[in-house]
Amino acid sequence: MNIKTVVSSSQSLKRAINLCCEKIEGYGYDISDHAALIVTVSGTYERNEIITLPRDLRKIFKDIPLVGSVAEVFVRKSANEYQRSSGLSVSLVHTFEKPIEYYVPGNSLRSQNKSVGRWPKYDNRENSENGKRFDLAKFNSVSRAGNVDLDVIPEPLRNQQTRDELSVMLSFSDNEPHELLQAFNWYIPNASKIGLVGTRTPFVTGTPYTIFHNDDAYPSGFSGLAFKSKLSNKSIVSSGYPGLATLGNPLAITKCRGNIVLELENSNAMRHLLRSINLRHRPDSVHGVDSLMASNLKNISPDKQMYAKLTGSGTSKIYRVIGGDPTKGTIAIETTDDLMPGMKIEFGYHTADHHAESLSQNFVLRLSEEVANSTVLFTVVHPDSAPTKLGCETVIENDIFIAGSEAGVIFGQTESEVTYADIPFMIANLSFRK
Repeated sequence: MNIKTVVSSSQSLKRAINLCCEKIEGYGYDISDHAALIVTVSGTYERNEIITLPRDLRKIFKDIPLVGSVAEVFVRKSANEYQRSSGLSVSLVHTFEKPIEYYVPGNSLRSQNKSVGRWPKYDNRENSENGKRFDLAKFNSVSRAGNVDLDVIPEPLRNQQTRDELSVMLSFSDNEPHELLQAFNWYIPNASKIGLVGTRTPFVTGTPYTIFHNDDAYPSGFSGLAFKSKLSNKSIVSSGYPGLATLGNPLAITKCRGNIVLELENSNAMRHLLRSINLRHRPDSVHGVDSLMASNLKNISPDKQMYAKLTGSGTSKIYRVIGGDPTKGTIAIETTDDLMPGMKIEFGYHTADHHAESLSQNFVLRLSEEVANSTVLFTVVHPDSAPTKLGCETVIENDIFIAGSEAGVIFGQTESEVTYADIPFMIANLSFRK
């Protein structure tokens, strides 16, 4: 997969389109069946211009597949630094085989009744498509559907041979991709997955999200490209959490239910968390934790968001800590996965220095040499950061496609579960290695 990205920060979207297309056409690339466009645009332009953007681009590029969304654009600041900016980003992708395009409407994966959670009403199971897929024998989690079938997979990807040959799946989504991602885990385990949850756009286009697929802009859904890759090039998807510091040592989950930690190391889970916080602020004190429970809980505010790194079966994931009960001693983790006894949990938080630096410098991404050689990189921007305003006619070329959103990223390496996460400042990147 070869990719060339051009970014324009022109205040006119029509002008930005012309500048980007002129630059790409100047490369002399053959716009063939083996090409596709990846597009992101900031929500700083007029609604009508954004809605017609995919159609305008495909008129110029001979109707090749197009995916993208309204999202945060990044431009190269220096060798390995990229800065968030308002503008338009257009990437031309070339592959050795024609990419497979697919779109899943947002309402096709969601139950149309008022049931709580992701399961259809039991009484209506015979009267709806969702109900027909419901199987009580497979009910083993209140968090996730237990029997997602092949019908959830987009039509172009249902052929077994096609699914086995896929190397990379790149997507743009709204914030409810869970059931489709679960289906991908089951039916397409051999492909690396990377995606971006688009920026919320109710005050930009009047719809919850703005997802691009070919000529159209959709208010929700899942738009993607699937690629086959040469066997000599192995696709690698990895993730990182810059600025996240740990509190204390890893602890074993000894009792849990759903997403609730009931006990750590056979004792009160909340006390372990508060002890870690207390020791950080008062390293000279290891006593009196109980008396400080209420005051320490007050310090866990949005500015002091706590996180949990969960490790089990050789994989690690990071989630928000979304609540706790100091009386019962329980901790709630923001995940649709069921926690399991024996998992290791490690608490963390964003360092104040990293948080302040990232916001004061308008969210500058400093990439390590390894990450800078990526082909695609998605990041979760902090909602309090603001884009940099560059010159009206700025055109900057990138050898990597970078985009961001406060709503989250999607990532998963071959034969591992694909994950949706929205931890601020985190990155997910795709690279190829021989």
